[in-house]
Amino acid sequence: MKTKLDLLFKSYKQAFDQFDANAIASFYQFPCLISDVDGQHAYNYINTLTSKFFNNCIKMQDLGYAGSKFSLGKIVRFGDNIISVDINWQVQLETGPYDFGTLYLCSFEDDNLLIFSAVVYDV
Repeated sequence: MKTKLDLLFKSYKQAFDQFDANAIASFYQFPCLISDVDGQHAYNYINTLTSKFFNNCIKMQDLGYAGSKFSLGKIVRFGDNIISVDINWQVQLETGPYDFGTLYLCSFEDDNLLIFSAVVYDV
């Protein structure tokens, strides 16, 4: 399971590194929930989530985003279909590194692992 999660989040990170809002949104299933600096929001459709990530990418570019790295933390499996993973992120900004954590809930949809909840928090 750790390998599947690592592959998912390497691809997810790459989409952020490329400022590709469409690709970022494609890692989610719908409906999904996200709690981050923009507040707590439910997204029922990919177009509204893509718009959110498009705006996030603009903000990241304005902050001088130059890449990120992550490490998988605690992984818990709930039955056959749901997995929680706590990830420590470090992003490189113009002002220096910024560390934060995100608790993700993921599930399998047609044998693909997708995110259905993300809660971002300060570390």
